Amino acid sequence: MQQPRNMILTAAFLVTSLGSAFTGLDATHDVRGVTVENLRFHGHPITNAADAHLQIGKFAEEARFLVD
Repeated sequence: MQQPRNMILTAAFLVTSLGSAFTGLDATHDVRGVTVENLRFHGHPITNAADAHLQIGKFAEEARFLVD
């Protein structure tokens, strides 16, 4: 099974604040290198995981937020 690596999520719009999570199963099956581009919540740019109501799990690394 391949681990998620170097994913890019682009131009996403949040319509709820329920939250999400980037997690991995364990140290062997982790998540790394996620870039979230131009995420907005009610039209406002999101620049970090806390504002996105996004939990970064123990086995997830290198999540970053970019806004144009």
